[in-house]
Amino acid sequence: MHQLLSGRLRRGGFSLVEILVAAALLAVAILFIMLMFPVGYANVDAGGEQTEAAILAQDMLEKITGVGWGDVGRFGSCSGSACSTTASSFSTGSALVDAHLTEWKNAIEGRVKGGVGTVQVTFCGPGVTVSCPSLGTPPTNSTIATVVVSVQFSKGIRGANTVTVGTRISE
Repeated sequence: MHQLLSGRLRRGGFSLVEILVAAALLAVAILFIMLMFPVGYANVDAGGEQTEAAILAQDMLEKITGVGWGDVGRFGSCSGSACSTTASSFSTGSALVDAHLTEWKNAIEGRVKGGVGTVQVTFCGPGVTVSCPSLGTPPTNSTIATVVVSVQFSKGIRGANTVTVGTRISE
C-alpha cells in the first residue's frame, strides 16, 4: 500500500525544476511585453505631433485663402527656414500677412517641437501655363495660385517628418 500511495504522489504534482522552467518562461514573456510599452508611447507621441502639424498647416492654408487676392503672393516670402526667424523680421508689406505669419510661427514653435513651417505660392495664368502643367489651361483672363503649406518636425522614432497640404485659388 505504501508503494501505491507514493506512486500517486509522484505523478500528481510538479517537480521543482518544472516550476522553475515555467517561471522563467513566464518572466521572459512578461519582459518582452513590457519592452513594447515605450515603443507604443513613442508612436502615440509622434502621432500627436503629426496631428498638431497637420492642424497648423491647414490653419495657415485657410488664412491664406481668406485674405484678398493681392496679399496671397506675399505669403510666399515665408519659405524654408525664414519662418523660424524672430517675429520682428517679417516685413511683407502687409500688416495682415505679417500678423498671420508671426502667429503661425509662434504656434509652430509652441505646439510642435523642432517644427519649421514653409509656405510656397506659385502663380499660373494666361501665357505662363507651361510652368503649371498639372493645372491645365486656366480660363481666359484669370490667374490661378497653387498654395502649398508644409510643417516639418523631427519628433518620433522615424526622424524628420513633414505634413503638407495644398490648394488652388483663382482670382
